[in-house]
Amino acid sequence: MGKAKMSTEIKNISPVVKEAVKSWLEDALLRQGEESEEAGSPVEGLAERVIKVLVKEHKGKGPKAVKQAFNELKPQIEFVGLLIYSINDEVDNKQREMIIETELLLEKFKRIAAAMSIDDSARAVALGLREMPYPLSQEMTELFLSLDEHAVKSWSEIKNEILPFMVKEHFISQGKKEIPAAWLRLLYPLNSSEEAEIDEDLKEEMEEARSAFESPEAFSDFLEGKDFTHGLADVRNEEFDMAVETLAKEIESLSEVNVLEKENLLTPKDPPNNFMTSIPLVEREWIDKEALELLEWYKTILNMGYEALRLEDNSVAWPIIIEPEKGESEGESECEDEGEDEDVGEERYDEEENEDDDDEDEDEDEEEEEEEEEEEEIDDDDELKILDKQKQYEILWDVRRRLSSIALKERVIDGRTYVSLSDYLSQEDCLFGEEDLEIEEGITVRSWNKWFEEQKDDEAGSVKLAGFEVFDIANEIEPDEIHILESQEEAIRLQELREGLNLMVTRMQLSTPVMPFYAKRKGIEDGWYVNPCLPGDQPVRELIATLREMVFYAFANYTGMKMAILSLADEFLDGTNFLHEAAAESLDHTIERIAEITRAYNEIIANQLEILKTLGLINWANEPPYGWEALFPQGFFIDLDDVAEAAKKYAFVYRKRCINMAQPK
Repeated sequence: MGKAKMSTEIKNISPVVKEAVKSWLEDALLRQGEESEEAGSPVEGLAERVIKVLVKEHKGKGPKAVKQAFNELKPQIEFVGLLIYSINDEVDNKQREMIIETELLLEKFKRIAAAMSIDDSARAVALGLREMPYPLSQEMTELFLSLDEHAVKSWSEIKNEILPFMVKEHFISQGKKEIPAAWLRLLYPLNSSEEAEIDEDLKEEMEEARSAFESPEAFSDFLEGKDFTHGLADVRNEEFDMAVETLAKEIESLSEVNVLEKENLLTPKDPPNNFMTSIPLVEREWIDKEALELLEWYKTILNMGYEALRLEDNSVAWPIIIEPEKGESEGESECEDEGEDEDVGEERYDEEENEDDDDEDEDEDEEEEEEEEEEEEIDDDDELKILDKQKQYEILWDVRRRLSSIALKERVIDGRTYVSLSDYLSQEDCLFGEEDLEIEEGITVRSWNKWFEEQKDDEAGSVKLAGFEVFDIANEIEPDEIHILESQEEAIRLQELREGLNLMVTRMQLSTPVMPFYAKRKGIEDGWYVNPCLPGDQPVRELIATLREMVFYAFANYTGMKMAILSLADEFLDGTNFLHEAAAESLDHTIERIAEITRAYNEIIANQLEILKTLGLINWANEPPYGWEALFPQGFFIDLDDVAEAAKKYAFVYRKRCINMAQPK
């Protein structure tokens, strides 16, 4: 598509017209709900403003010069006036529509989220599992405790997580005001349908929040997300960030003089569990041999085609290893078996051809019964299978034998065997390359806590650094997180039981155990999200797909409209805002609410569906009209980059239409 055609005189808006527009907007258009006396027609008030500016510019030249200059600018005046009025009218007319549309999206989201929620019994099981320590063998417990003992905190984690926490606690101890978590909902008022309702529901909380800030401007900065993002109402980001930077420099100084021990840590891209997201390297080189074995074991598992599912928050919990679907090799062997029986099949076919009609009727009845039995068997075969724990350990033992055969350089440190990481990476048989294992520098937790204890005031029990109160760094593993079992077999048995319960919780969703006939005819091959959450026979999966498209379209459409309006303001009016306050607020509020619905959809609905797909409970088939792939060709999630691209296209079309509407006839 080409750009909208316009004459040079319209494209290059005169500074005189721009100056007149600014004063005209201030006095006429931006008065919400008021009819300006100057604006008898869309451009009449603007024309009068232009004449006033021209009279000043052509002072002493007479009316003829003013009139001539005005006639030259008239196409621009008409264009700008019509452009501003048409866009404001359109947004005004859409305000009611925007409210209804966002409410409809929110209502659909709530209904679907409710339909997808687990029932009370499953929720009770999930809560119970979360509170129970994770069963580990003595061997694995010793490994994890050793890694915890040698833990290293990277500089990035220190600056982005640990020090901000310490600085915030220091400011609070000095009497600074913490922003309650409840106030964060003031940033995204999603829970009401009208502005009036928002004002009524949140008025008291809004007033309380406003009083905590030093000025209305500061409170406005908080609401707009420009400042106070560290959680304190009377400490701006600049002051907070400066405090963190000051502390970071002091800690770096202590490490330079070896008061704090500097070490490296390994951050695998895909660790076996959440605890092993960082693995300490003693003397920047040596890695615990058992930790390396676990890394290779997990990599081997994934390379063999198994899938990993993490359903537990416990950092030391193993992922659930899912067996892949039947491979082609199994299918080929079945075909070979069928080929061997081909002659038998032909004889059977010849015999059936010679049977009576009555026998054919009986055969048809028997075939229908057999088909039903086969369908039941297929349902059983589709049952999700977890890789047997014993097989998982057999793979680990194979990995150990292979690594032992490489004969890596070894050292014994604190009673445990370590191997050289550089020696391992130089081997041809290693599964990891340098690109898979990122290495960062940091300080050891042990050296920090040792320094802290030495500096601690026995009476106050506190330590100050650069004038700020600091604290010790807690271990990652708490004693109550692990149930230590001497018997490996017992640990395996309890892990299997726990994984089965976690899967049971995940399975207890809106589903039907028996596929209804109408669903099969519509291409639905699995029972997940078949039953509707609204009247009619529309399956929930279609409602979800429809919601996804509606949210995507609305987000892109209104964002594109905002982009187009800003683009037109930049191009013709040097960025002057020409949308009146009520319309601008309505458009911005609509975009914010749809953005919140988008985030909620991705976090709750799309994420849940992705888990079910990983579990193999969703049959990713392209059977129209209701196959999962047919309904979600782009996947479950709403990609914000895709939204941005679509918004650009909408903006281009909207901008072109507005320009065409404003062109002088």
